[in-house]
Amino acid sequence: MHLELHIKSGSRSGEVIRLNEVGFQLEPSSWVKENEVIELLLSVPAKFQSAILNLYDHQVPATYVDFGEDHTNFIWKPQRLKNRSIDCLFINYFGLAELAVELEDEEGSKVIKNFAPLEIFASKLNAKNVEDMLSYLATLGDEQLHSLFQTTKHGAGFKEGSTSPNGSLERLEHTIDKLSFLFQSLFSKPITKLLPEHRVLQASGEEDLDDSALGWLLDNLSVVEEVDDIDRAHFEFNDRMYKAHSVQVPVLKENSNLYENQVIHGFIVTLLNEADKQLTNYNRTGSLKSTFSEEIPEGYSSFFTQVNRFKKELLGNQITRCLRAIDRLKFLKHSLDASIPVTNYVLDRPILTQKAEAQQSYRGVFIEYINWFERSCPDWSVYQNLLAIKSIPTLFESYTYYRIGESLNSILNPTKGQKSINSLMHDIDGNEISLVREPTYWMPKNSRSNESSYINSEGKVLRKGKVTIRSSQHKYSHRCPDIVIEVRNENKPSKLIVLDAKYTYPTLAFSKYLPECTMKYVHGIHNRSNKNSLVCSMTIIHPMGDAERSFQSFHTFDYSIEGSMPVSPSLQTLGLQLSFSQDADCLRETLKLLLKQAGVAIPENLQLPLFIS
Repeated sequence: MHLELHIKSGSRSGEVIRLNEVGFQLEPSSWVKENEVIELLLSVPAKFQSAILNLYDHQVPATYVDFGEDHTNFIWKPQRLKNRSIDCLFINYFGLAELAVELEDEEGSKVIKNFAPLEIFASKLNAKNVEDMLSYLATLGDEQLHSLFQTTKHGAGFKEGSTSPNGSLERLEHTIDKLSFLFQSLFSKPITKLLPEHRVLQASGEEDLDDSALGWLLDNLSVVEEVDDIDRAHFEFNDRMYKAHSVQVPVLKENSNLYENQVIHGFIVTLLNEADKQLTNYNRTGSLKSTFSEEIPEGYSSFFTQVNRFKKELLGNQITRCLRAIDRLKFLKHSLDASIPVTNYVLDRPILTQKAEAQQSYRGVFIEYINWFERSCPDWSVYQNLLAIKSIPTLFESYTYYRIGESLNSILNPTKGQKSINSLMHDIDGNEISLVREPTYWMPKNSRSNESSYINSEGKVLRKGKVTIRSSQHKYSHRCPDIVIEVRNENKPSKLIVLDAKYTYPTLAFSKYLPECTMKYVHGIHNRSNKNSLVCSMTIIHPMGDAERSFQSFHTFDYSIEGSMPVSPSLQTLGLQLSFSQDADCLRETLKLLLKQAGVAIPENLQLPLFIS
């Protein structure tokens, strides 16, 4: 089974691209331009009655069905828009498109067929938008990205026992600095033990031979000769005197192969392994490459080229530092091998011995090693998720989330010079404000509904033109808005500020997505324990584009969040300026108004930091 893409416009009009099912033999990867008009054709066994194309979060039913005796052809024809232009299936997409078709047979059973990915090349405008968004994310830096990303789907705050990769690298560098200092005194006075070592030496005749030396001579009689001078003889046998040219005698020597030194070597080996692992993760994260680096049509751009440039900008400095750390550790290991050799290493948590405790340099290294086992492991989810983005809509969701997080912190925590961005804050009235990304609200009878105090209250669904009862046990029996600002107070009902990011035009954001999300989120999310209205505002976030005004309210001015009598829930769209001149949009001012509507106290001229959790 394969999915055919018939190109209907542009220089490639008439060409056909065939995508095989995932898991079957794959043809060479294919590409399309985002603004090419495309018709899709899928031929399946006759038992299937309907087909829905799944592309990202969009579901597109087949527009034409041709039933044959032994097969059925499902066709997705491009639709003509109101402005008489023809709809382009991949418009505003960029990167890898993963196509899937949901088929339903006569008995209502469904099966999903996944097809080979397709790379979408973007026009210069969309490529510029991607570059602007990635450039902004790169300016945030590791700590800001990490602190905001640690917002889970069920609450806010850092993951238990995790730190950012940059924080882990900084600790590694600090540890190397400390070891380099401690090793200076450690090398000058290492812990050793005097042990006898047997050596074969040239004999002078004055040696005192013990039993082991005599035993060696008996095994090496070739070094023994008869002499007549008793002063030169080593021993007498049968009234004859004998002297050895060479003799094996015990010699005391300093030996460094002790537990304390095995711990020192083990610490360096452990740090080397950690640095190598960190470098591997840096290099592995988001290693993307376009299959068509030499085929990209003029005027278009590959998503992977830009993401790899972003990766270099975001991680390049950390990779250089990691390589430098590895070189320093190798130098320390070489110095240890030359000055304090051992036969094996201690790679487990060490025990501080009396000998180590008695020497300051050893004690310092032991304590560092013990503390190293208490460290938090680096959490790579930030980079893995950011650099795994394969489309502009997904990138815009991440961009929007970080813009909102940054603005929210500047409003509620106006302290200058703050490095991290927090996802959990409090205002001066005791309200707890948490920024949550993609929270999941399940239907009340779903087994997972206890994951949150909020539920998805929708009971009906429109399917094939008919209103039917919505299943509460399906894997999709939930709602998951992109971003939610939750306002909690022990003495007041909770409020949700819902924001959904849509990479679309301002007109579509207002006419299509605002009504859809109002039904899904404003009327579909409620508190399990009471009937009060929970969502106090619904805002669609979109790229500002060429719009003269970034903010559009559904309400008249007086009853909008800008007016003197703002209604609740408030409905609006907001455009974001993607370039560095972000002052052109009014995100910060809009968030202030939304927070005030939710009952949050905004510190207008406060200089002291608010309480941060």
